[in-house]
Amino acid sequence: MILNRRRWSARMRAAITAATALTAAGLLAIAPRAIGAYPTADTICDRFGSAHQGSDVVMNDRWNPTATGQQCVGATSTPPTPGGQVSKSDVLNWMSKLQHRSDNRVVSGFFGGYSGSTFNLDQTNQLKNQSGPYPGLLACDYANWVNSANTQVDSSCNDTLKDWWHNGGLVSVGIHMPSPTGGNFGTKLGNFGDLTNSGTAVGRAYQDSLTKIGDGLSDLKNAGVVVLWRPFHEMNGDWFWWGNQDADTYKNVWNYTYNYLVNTRGLDNLIWVYAPDCSRNGNLTDYYPGGDKVDVVGLDCYTDNPSGGDGNVVKNLDAQYNQMLGLGKPFAFTEAGPRDQTGGSFDWKKWIDAIQQRYPKTTYFLAWNDKWSPPQNQNSTGLMNHPWVINRGEIDLRGGATPPTPPPGSGGH
Repeated sequence: MILNRRRWSARMRAAITAATALTAAGLLAIAPRAIGAYPTADTICDRFGSAHQGSDVVMNDRWNPTATGQQCVGATSTPPTPGGQVSKSDVLNWMSKLQHRSDNRVVSGFFGGYSGSTFNLDQTNQLKNQSGPYPGLLACDYANWVNSANTQVDSSCNDTLKDWWHNGGLVSVGIHMPSPTGGNFGTKLGNFGDLTNSGTAVGRAYQDSLTKIGDGLSDLKNAGVVVLWRPFHEMNGDWFWWGNQDADTYKNVWNYTYNYLVNTRGLDNLIWVYAPDCSRNGNLTDYYPGGDKVDVVGLDCYTDNPSGGDGNVVKNLDAQYNQMLGLGKPFAFTEAGPRDQTGGSFDWKKWIDAIQQRYPKTTYFLAWNDKWSPPQNQNSTGLMNHPWVINRGEIDLRGGATPPTPPPGSGGH
């Protein structure tokens, strides 16, 4: 029903009066909002934009989690409408601008575990209870990892990832890929090139895994979720079956995987992450498949001295950081943690201090769980409440504000 302006204004005044009274009584929180931010039509809890209200603005029952840290009420499980979905390019555009901010510029991340076996939010909630906020990014590994010789593809963590996304967080998926021989995934595959040959037993086994992976990622796409997708990580090491392979063959396998997931399955919601390991110092970019097949570059890095490395295993982290920046993509610490000072002795604020002082173009870090994690070591509060850190509820991929101008001397190395 269309109301005339006088009747509409009377209703609005009455509603505002009621809302003011509730606010004064502590029963209603009204988030601050930029002028012109209210939509003209319903938007269903699109937590990435400034619009979290329905058409009845004042009496709407949905919170703005970006501004208040609250969760959306009654609409959290409903994906955005297709026209209002956040795209891969939205996320990448937002990430590319983070380095120009004076604060709130590095997304915190946490590994939730292996899907179908160890994945849960217990340690994530422990981190929140210690420090206050939830991390901005939640990661799941699609390998259930019953044991290294019986790993299967599993995407049962998807429901949690969907909820995380719709409650204001980013999502990452990786996989300790099952060996196509059925053996231990720590045993190097001798005929790596057969992965792209469906006429071989290895090729057929890999395609079977790839199909299951595609099914899981398609489920996330259908829910409107953009995924930081990190396949074949730490390829420059020698501890996985895909590691230390011929570089050109590795690139062919990456391209084959990309073609299947993007072109055959239509998964345009994937942000492709290339992530070598920082303990191998000389071959970080040897396996890089090219800028048209990679969106984000990073380092998996475990060191007790994030400020430059330990001079032994991680010999020169500054040089590695600059080498990765040279690829021209957003950079992240795609896994992070201590190496030896685990299980209670490591001060996690060292990582964000090092990022601020030495690696300022970092867009996110992913802290590993268990004995490497912030909640099972020291100073998770100092990490998560650092001025540079972006946590869940502070991510606004559709905000129109220009990032603050960085102070003098804050440029990257």
